[in-house]
Amino acid sequence: MTTLYAAAWLIPDSETPPIRDGAVAVDGDRLVALGPIADLQTAYPDAALVRLGNRALMPGLINSHHHIEAATHQQQAVEDDLLEPWLLAQAKLRAIDPYLTAAIAGLRLLASGITTVYEVHSFTGTAEAYRESILRALAGFRDVGIRVIFATGVTTQNVLVHGPGEDAEFAHHAVGDAHKQANRRLKAKRPSPAEYFAMLDELRPGIETDPLQDLWFAPPGPVWVDDAFLVETARAAETHDAGFQTHVSESQYEKLYGPLAYGKPTVLHLRDLGILSDRFSIAHGVWLNAAEIEALAETGAAAVHNPSSNLRLRAGVMPLNAYLAAGVTVGLGLDGTTLDDDDDMFREMRLALRLHRTPSVDGPAPGIADVFRMATENGARICRRGDEIGRLATGMAADFIAVDLDRLSWPWVAPDVDVRHLIVQRAQARDVVLTVVAGRVVWQEGSSPLVDVGDLGARAAEALAQAPANEPPHALIEAVRGYYRRWA
Repeated sequence: MTTLYAAAWLIPDSETPPIRDGAVAVDGDRLVALGPIADLQTAYPDAALVRLGNRALMPGLINSHHHIEAATHQQQAVEDDLLEPWLLAQAKLRAIDPYLTAAIAGLRLLASGITTVYEVHSFTGTAEAYRESILRALAGFRDVGIRVIFATGVTTQNVLVHGPGEDAEFAHHAVGDAHKQANRRLKAKRPSPAEYFAMLDELRPGIETDPLQDLWFAPPGPVWVDDAFLVETARAAETHDAGFQTHVSESQYEKLYGPLAYGKPTVLHLRDLGILSDRFSIAHGVWLNAAEIEALAETGAAAVHNPSSNLRLRAGVMPLNAYLAAGVTVGLGLDGTTLDDDDDMFREMRLALRLHRTPSVDGPAPGIADVFRMATENGARICRRGDEIGRLATGMAADFIAVDLDRLSWPWVAPDVDVRHLIVQRAQARDVVLTVVAGRVVWQEGSSPLVDVGDLGARAAEALAQAPANEPPHALIEAVRGYYRRWA
């Protein structure tokens, strides 16, 4: 049965002028028409009509880089820090059923108007435990109804420090508790590359029968993964027509690692390995130079901007204007670490919009269309779904949201205001009143029609309260700080 969703405004994409009193026609999981509501009612006289009033219909947002948690780092008393010690401090995070983690995180994203998430999933443990973690997390995402690119990886090197081959020496010279903690971390069980690829080959046929789920690749980063593993990942991605994403030059210490390990900047090394392609995206890319950015542009590789996370972890500010000028596809990611700790994609768009406004008359600055595109169409390209999501057009997936305009326009709004500008500059997650994925309502008026939000929250709270309260390896963290001081 065809359903018409009608609202005060319809925003098809970042460039097409918004349509006043617009509507979309949904049949199954697809958009079969869009335009003025009067035209669609004439074309579909027997369709069910959902009148949304003073709302704007727009494409569902795409979070192009994320790490899920049921309770955020702040809620678990893991304070922000420089990336390298912060990663070690995550040992304090409480481990609970990945189903609950994914379901709670998925609900937060849907409430923010995000219909697709590129989840970069990390794990330490046996291959069998990793397999179970993937299946449980995907079940949680499935039950709340979000579209997910689920990307996994394993660490093969540099578990403690970034210096090529220096882990053993660092652990040997560490003293006291730092020595014990370093050795414990080195001995932690991780799947081998062979186990990892075999696991994904086993899981993929069952997972990818679900049209809302894809199983992709996410090696943690060139610092933590050897060249052979990266090359094998690129080969596997091509074999399975998948994408892969990795962290590159997030911190200044990652930037320094490239010349130290390869004799050249990291992205140029990846280009020489044959890694860069339109299947490949980097997260962060804060410290890339002009030649590296040009290499991304030339090969069709993409980047994901994570402005909140970069600020919180003192990584720096990505040179977004240089990326855009070079023609690199840039998406937007929450990284599980937003400035307000709230997974609000609208705030992230605003941060990206404001952070890169250069202080000169002719200086570059991203426009509203740029950041809107980053959160929609560019994200779709990074997810290799540009012909399916990220825009509202006939034949596309019925992934869309409705944003309440009452608060945004109170007490008055000029009649010539572009509604896209109003939304990008004023909307918040709390203004999202409807989220639809593949034609199914998955979030409406502050709750989920698919799951009991209160019950999930209570179960997650109980599980977190009962999980072991681990102490981070303080001595090791301080030893690592000393190590990086010598790099500066």
